[in-house]
Amino acid sequence: MAYRISGPGVREGMTLKQFLTGNIAVVPYKITKKTSASMKIDKSYATSAQLELYLVTPGHPGRDFFVDMVKKNGKWYVDGWVPRGTPPIPTDPGH
Repeated sequence: MAYRISGPGVREGMTLKQFLTGNIAVVPYKITKKTSASMKIDKSYATSAQLELYLVTPGHPGRDFFVDMVKKNGKWYVDGWVPRGTPPIPTDPGH
């Protein structure tokens, strides 16, 4: 469950019940069993890191994300998840 691996930057003080509504501080991306991912480490320190994550799901445009990570009590948590660049603007907003 995403809540368990989310740091304070993603949780923004939300309870699990609030988090499960889906109104969270990340830009969504469609994930399936066929999604592929590649990663590049931009910065890495003892208690924090920043990654560039590229996701591709068949039938959807690939997306780059910056992922901020923090280490607390020996475990790594996702503390930020933002698109790299500008999100695509739909040409037909009704679909």
